[in-house]
Amino acid sequence: LVSAAMESVSHRRIAVLFVQLACLLLGASVKPGASNSAPDMYLCSNLNTSYVTLPGNACSNTASFIIYILEEVPIGVPLIQFEARDPENDNVAMTLVGKDQSIYFFSVVSYPNNRTAVLKQNSRLDADSLNKISLVLQIKLNDGNLNEITKDFDLVIVRDINDNPPEFQNLPYRWLIPE
Repeated sequence: LVSAAMESVSHRRIAVLFVQLACLLLGASVKPGASNSAPDMYLCSNLNTSYVTLPGNACSNTASFIIYILEEVPIGVPLIQFEARDPENDNVAMTLVGKDQSIYFFSVVSYPNNRTAVLKQNSRLDADSLNKISLVLQIKLNDGNLNEITKDFDLVIVRDINDNPPEFQNLPYRWLIPE
């Protein structure tokens, strides 16, 4: 699936987003006083196959995988759906809390009743000028105990190739021909 999608977009400008998800253990923290009913987070579905390609293992709680996103994604298009499953079936709300400029580029729309959230793009991405975006997805359980879990993941944008015009230095070259 990934290779077929990459072949279909090989002539377009793409940004490769490398997602490091700390799904269950890595980077997860629970506030003091929280109960043991922490939700599990799954990155489950690709909402827009025109712009995003997810690997086959994206519906599991895999710690890391690669997502391919085209640079020319229209602003506001739903990209990826997060799903949090709570063992006690409590409502779960998700928000995106970012560092630096990350919230400028992405936002999350949360649907607490069905325990899902949708990642959307707020601003255009340029793989040549942006190296890394760090995001934190905050998951809150609405169970009366104020449980709060944060999941850290990094979106690393890898430079795409051949999308800038060549630069010539016009350095002088001297030839010396002995007589």
